[in-house]
Formats: sequence, structure tokens, C-alpha cells
Amino acid sequence: MKTFVGLIFAVALVEFASAISKEYHDKAVAARTTCAKLHNVDDKTIMEHWKNHQLPEKEPETCIIICYLKEMKLVVDGKVDADAWKASNKEKWDDEKHVAAADEIVDKCSAEVPPTENECEWGLALTKCGLKHGKEAGIPPPDMEHPKRR
Repeated sequence: MKTFVGLIFAVALVEFASAISKEYHDKAVAARTTCAKLHNVDDKTIMEHWKNHQLPEKEPETCIIICYLKEMKLVVDGKVDADAWKASNKEKWDDEKHVAAADEIVDKCSAEVPPTENECEWGLALTKCGLKHGKEAGIPPPDMEHPKRR
């Protein structure tokens, strides 16, 4: 479970042939930067996780995941915003099969991983859920570093 589903450093769901728009890329980078500052985690640490597709294992790094989800408006008021998350899936993949599968994963993980008192653990659990189901569905992670997205 050390690999993670692109967006995100998140997440949050699943990085090779994709449709990530420049706008989505810029928004994701801004969210990552904001969360790194809020949780006092240096960019080098985040990029090591990101480039190695590894989930962080301890706080404060794990807290960046839930922070990112909030900054991207995928989690609002302590709940997954399934509509917003599904809308973001269309910005991440060209293939409609991948979008549809990612939408199903949003529903599955929202049901399988209810909010917990520790938001950082919840964000990590949501990401692990997305990874598990994304891998099973064969969804490639979105390519956040593709030159046309920078």
C-alpha cells in the first residue's frame, strides 16, 4: 500500500495517460504548497513521497492528505463531497472508462471509510481505499508532471 493514487499527493484516486488540465495541476500544486506550510512539512519530504508514490506513515505528513482534500474541496464540513470529487475525475482522465471507475470508487470509499475523530487518519484511510480499488479497477494514476500540464 505504499503506492498512491496520484492527485494527490494525494489521492486521491489513481499517473500515466491522462487528461489533467493545467488549471487542475495548478490548483493541486497550490493546495500541496498551502498544506505543506500549514503542517510545517518541507517540500523535499512531500516530493519524495510524491515521486516515489509512497504514502506518508506518520504525522504531520499524513495530515497533508486531509488538508489537500479540503483545499481541493473534495472534503467539506467533515464529509466527502462526492459530486465535487466526481467532477474532478473528469479533469484527471481522458478515458471515460477510467472516469466511470473512479466515480464508483468515490462512492465505495465514501461508504467504506466513514469520518473519524482523527482527520489525518481518515484522510490516509480514504487514500488507501482509493488505491486499493483503483489498482483493482486498473485505473492509471493521473500524470501530474506531464509537460502540457505545467
